[in-house]
Amino acid sequence: MAVFCPNCGSTIDEGSKFCQKCGTPSPQPTATVPPPPPVQPPGSQWSSQPPPPPPGQWTPPPPGVSMTPTGAPPNKMKAALLGGLVGGILSGLPFIQAGNCCFCLWVVLGGVIAAYIYTREVPILMGGEAALLGMQSGMVSAVVATIISIPVRLLMVRFAGTFQREMIEKMLEQNPDFPPQMREFMLHLFSPGFAIGMIIFGFIFSLIFYSIFGALGGLLGNTMFKKKAH
Repeated sequence: MAVFCPNCGSTIDEGSKFCQKCGTPSPQPTATVPPPPPVQPPGSQWSSQPPPPPPGQWTPPPPGVSMTPTGAPPNKMKAALLGGLVGGILSGLPFIQAGNCCFCLWVVLGGVIAAYIYTREVPILMGGEAALLGMQSGMVSAVVATIISIPVRLLMVRFAGTFQREMIEKMLEQNPDFPPQMREFMLHLFSPGFAIGMIIFGFIFSLIFYSIFGALGGLLGNTMFKKKAH
């Protein structure tokens, strides 16, 4: 691009700093310097990303994901197993299992224990999660109680059942007009096959009701211990 002298109007050679005729300094185009980019202050409202949390500070997990303050997922299965084990042992032992006559006391206790253990690992336990945890504990209690009751019932059939069977046979001998179908049914009540059938029926029954009362225990435990979970 040609440069002209601002004094005499003559053409100045490219690269020359003065006019060859009058000696006026040659006008040079000034370079345009781009402005520096804006610096985002840390923690400002218009920053694209929030600053990272300090090391060791717990950050809330995404919705629907439970995490412990250390960042590891909580062990819900351990809490359900321990609570269900306590409820199942107490529900399967002879004489002690009578406590379940009072609104499944031992099963509810297992749900409370499961909620207590789980609230030690998470900062907040929601009501639905507590009910689900108690339900899992109740299912474990049903399995444990059934396993414990199997040898107890088989022993009762073997010893007490033999004595009761003899009494029924004597009673049937004294009443020859007793219907044959009813006679066979009464004798079948003390057979090992009938005992096994009752164990299976009892397991299905306890699996349903223990799950319900276990869920109530989980809600009760969450209500009792939720203030300590924060």
